Amino acid sequence: MKTERRGSNSRELIVSETMKIVSLKGFHDTSLNDILKATNLSKGAFYNYFKSKEKIFDSILTEARKVWRFQMLHNINKETREIDKVKKIIMNFKNRYLKDVEHFPGGCIFVTLAVELNEDFPRYSDLAEGFTQARRLTADLLERAKEKGEIRSDVSTEHVAAMIFSSIIGTSVFHSASKSKTLLNTHINAMLQYLENIEIKTCGK
Repeated sequence: MKTERRGSNSRELIVSETMKIVSLKGFHDTSLNDILKATNLSKGAFYNYFKSKEKIFDSILTEARKVWRFQMLHNINKETREIDKVKKIIMNFKNRYLKDVEHFPGGCIFVTLAVELNEDFPRYSDLAEGFTQARRLTADLLERAKEKGEIRSDVSTEHVAAMIFSSIIGTSVFHSASKSKTLLNTHINAMLQYLENIEIKTCGK
């Protein structure tokens, strides 16, 4: 007989454990039995919180975004220059987000979902909007960097943000497949070098 966790913690447990499994197996290949085994809940207890596996998707996406923001934006406001905030995001991606096996043992869940799902999936637009918001955040930081004279005035901040975001997505895919530290460092250094090339150096920098 299962020893079940009661109360609001059960719902949180379902979301967190399903998020881990999805990062490893994908959404479609994650079965209800996988979730029940990971949570040690009965099917009846599961249905108290979610009517089906598909109903968990929004909650997974919401929780995954919280983790993304916590890891990627960690301490960026301690940087006084906007361009350094962008660099900090890239380093957080390498040193925090990609190493967060507690939440995403299989790697970046957003990449997993984006590769697996298509536009016919009911909430695909929510996933796509998350990518857009992340790119917009980078573009806003770069635009402020331009206004403050930290990067060249002829730089298209939208193009740079798109390049960085595309590089982050590509690096996530390669890292999930290879786990190569050498390849990861090559990709991270390429992004940082690109920012160095558009940066206006000041004394002491």
